[in-house]
Amino acid sequence: MEKKKYKFNIVDALVVLIILAAAAFFLWKGMDKGEETEAKETIPVRFVVEVTGMEQRLYEEVEKNLPFTMAASGKTLDGTVLSCYSEPCTVLYAEGKSPVDTSRSMWVVPGEETACVNAFFVCEAQMDVSSNLNQVGSQEVRLGRGFYVKGVDVELYGTVISLEKNAG
Repeated sequence: MEKKKYKFNIVDALVVLIILAAAAFFLWKGMDKGEETEAKETIPVRFVVEVTGMEQRLYEEVEKNLPFTMAASGKTLDGTVLSCYSEPCTVLYAEGKSPVDTSRSMWVVPGEETACVNAFFVCEAQMDVSSNLNQVGSQEVRLGRGFYVKGVDVELYGTVISLEKNAG
């Protein structure tokens, strides 16, 4: 029996070039991401988040946990919720989610015995200013913008009402 010799043809050369080009592309993309993470520039900030119409008993429970480290996406952040203070308020109604169908909203009228407050949470964190997003974790920190005050045991949603950059 005769053994056939394999000849290297143009199709084989193209396949090898495509594989090498793909490997070079993925290597280049991997190096590109590494440079982006190293280029982050951060500054210290202090900001206040207002949570309106919060039930007094929830406020008191959150206050017991202060100070706490901020968290997002299952990770702790380089930030702390330092303190909080409150002002009494009257809540006539609040929008909530239906317990049966969470895609539907419903209006909740609190009972007369339900005490509510506007709560203010003072936070300090390192803000990423390497882009124009002013981010703490994955959230933007801008005056008037919504912000989740999150920790391991706490998650509240409010509005940023005060922002001081380079607070130390």
